[in-house]
Amino acid sequence: MVSLQAIELVSAILESMLYGFSIMLLLITLSCLFRERKTREFPIVILLAVLSLAVLSTLHVVLDHHHSYTSFVTGNGEAERFLDNKRYTFSNIVYFLETILADSIVIYRCYVVWQNFWLAIPPLITCAGASVIYQQLLVASLSGIFSRADYWANPEEAFAPATENWVISFYSLALATNVLATCILAVKLWMVNRDLARCLKGCQRSNIYPLVLVILECGALYSISLSTMLIVYVVRSRASYLVINIVSQIIPITFYFILLRAYVARTDRDNHRCESIFSQLVDSLAGPHETRLRQLERGSHDDLTTIPETLEVKVNSAVEAV
Repeated sequence: MVSLQAIELVSAILESMLYGFSIMLLLITLSCLFRERKTREFPIVILLAVLSLAVLSTLHVVLDHHHSYTSFVTGNGEAERFLDNKRYTFSNIVYFLETILADSIVIYRCYVVWQNFWLAIPPLITCAGASVIYQQLLVASLSGIFSRADYWANPEEAFAPATENWVISFYSLALATNVLATCILAVKLWMVNRDLARCLKGCQRSNIYPLVLVILECGALYSISLSTMLIVYVVRSRASYLVINIVSQIIPITFYFILLRAYVARTDRDNHRCESIFSQLVDSLAGPHETRLRQLERGSHDDLTTIPETLEVKVNSAVEAV
């Protein structure tokens, strides 16, 4: 069996790498958000969510590295020092806040995109269930039920029957929340993309389809992470200490990826609008013959590329909501 020292070392390295990648995406995301403040209403809610996830992921890294330092340096690498109940309790609180914040944002996106509260109820119920279960675990840990002097002396006590069912239930509900919310959001964007593709008829490229792919890919990445955590915990593997630290950094990374892809979609939409306005201006200044030749060169036909106003509103609402 892999030692706790090896797991702690590998966990610190992988978490640091993911955290560095997360900080890079954070800076790019903030740059894009502030760059858009002149062209659209500044998304205060999204900005607060971005900063909150950045603070929580940073706090999780600080707690883990502090624990690694005290275990390897001041604790002389003794196995008992790697099973600090206080450290895992506070790290789990941070992970819980990250999970609830990310799930709440995805559920809110589902409601905004569909404008239907009933479709947001299934992931909302699973998210609430996961929150209640994890709160019970945290309260039990903080109250000292699982913090007796000899509790962490044996690494296998982390998989005690008193907590095993609760932990499995939490990750199962968290996985269900992510799958439901991702599918509900992706289906709506796919429907808008399908209607837009029918209208464009291949004359222009839709900017919705890449956004659907990114949402599905990020949702799949997070789902795979939760499934991995669930599997390693069910088989009572010590790798669960490693996976939970990785998942805490995957949460902000997937969130930043979706924001950046939505920014690219909005940029493509605005650029297309500018090109259309410029083309109309040039056509108005040119004569009828020159205008007809320019239209033939562009290969554009008004009856094929004109987007209905209702569909344009749907496209704009979908892109802005994400």
